[in-house]
Amino acid sequence: MTWYDVRVDHIVREARQVVDPRELDYQVVEHYSIPSLEETGQPDLIPPDEILSNKQLLAGGEIMVSRLNPRKARVIRVPDSLTNPAIASGEFIIMHATAVDADYLVYLMLSEEVRQHLHSCVQSVTRSHQRIRPEHLLKMSLRIPENNCQVAIADYLDAETSRIDALVAKKRLLIELLAEYRTALITETVTKGLPPDTAKAAGLDPHPPLKPSGINWLGNIPEHWTVNRLSRLVRCLDGNRVPLNSEQRSELQGPYPYWGANGVVDHLNDWLFDEPLVLLGEDGAPFFEPNKCVAFAVSGKIWVNNHAHVLQPTHISQKFLTHNLNVTDYAAFIDGSTRDKLTQGDMNAIPVLAPPIEEQIAIAAFLDEHTEHIDTLSDRLESAIGLLQEYRTSLITAAVTGDINVSEPNHTPAATGDTPY
Repeated sequence: MTWYDVRVDHIVREARQVVDPRELDYQVVEHYSIPSLEETGQPDLIPPDEILSNKQLLAGGEIMVSRLNPRKARVIRVPDSLTNPAIASGEFIIMHATAVDADYLVYLMLSEEVRQHLHSCVQSVTRSHQRIRPEHLLKMSLRIPENNCQVAIADYLDAETSRIDALVAKKRLLIELLAEYRTALITETVTKGLPPDTAKAAGLDPHPPLKPSGINWLGNIPEHWTVNRLSRLVRCLDGNRVPLNSEQRSELQGPYPYWGANGVVDHLNDWLFDEPLVLLGEDGAPFFEPNKCVAFAVSGKIWVNNHAHVLQPTHISQKFLTHNLNVTDYAAFIDGSTRDKLTQGDMNAIPVLAPPIEEQIAIAAFLDEHTEHIDTLSDRLESAIGLLQEYRTSLITAAVTGDINVSEPNHTPAATGDTPY
């Protein structure tokens, strides 16, 4: 297998046809944007008159490389045949393969060699908005094999990356199933009590009689439990946050646990310092789905974001309350269907089940133990996914740069020749 040194702009043609989407005479267009591709892996299907800035027109078959934060290696292959007109964000460098196999080019753009080079060329010092110019990629020198070998490498990587991606998908499914089980376990336990065997071992009635809670989504609850408004069980300490300027934040950043950077819960009174607290997110739609309200049990002086409520339990166990808040259906407490902010008034009206304190502690201990086990399993799966993704990148890099010869069983190193391009 012979390899050649070439410059990217000698094997591709850059596409730069800029259009105003509002001038396109179509009902919908496929809009390739970085947010949509990161969220779903697919372009948005959207009316062109809703897009208020110029975009790049796509013809089909292009390879697109993101200019933004190139270390993330966002590389997109546009289908050869488009169902709808397609446009792309100006954040993409768009290329047509001319003297290189298009599938091989996609893998080449995903290689560590390209990622490191582009990362070294970024124009901004901020991590969130690092960009490259098109010439940083187009004038880059690379080493590629003859065409038939490019096709063989692409076919090999198609098969191997599909196998890796299938393994990753299975692990992600397991993580989702664990999350669903975690939510179901917490919900069942904080609304119905401990499993019978656990309750009996704790000296509790394993089969307590039930009564209607009076709340549709709670259903029946143990007869000896009470339902209280959250405001009767906690003290809201939002007013105890001390706003700090950047210099003060810099001085205090180290000693205190971090949960945002807009203020610090101060121990103006001794009763607050080292007392158990619960932090509850106040805005953003994900907070109002079961298991996504982002409630944390903390203690001591802490950094707190200004989009969080700070609750001090007064008549309820801190950890029991935290588990309870993490499976609460918050949609019922938002005043108005278009608002996704949980105000203090909304929060005060949240119904919270309150078993006797000894039972709360037993429930919290049971859930701490079991959710920790679930979280450990999820963390192991996430680590395995990370390793698979690292292996995927290493395999692509090794194949497209000739470190392994995929056409021969012994993976002999590639030879070097004069460029034909």
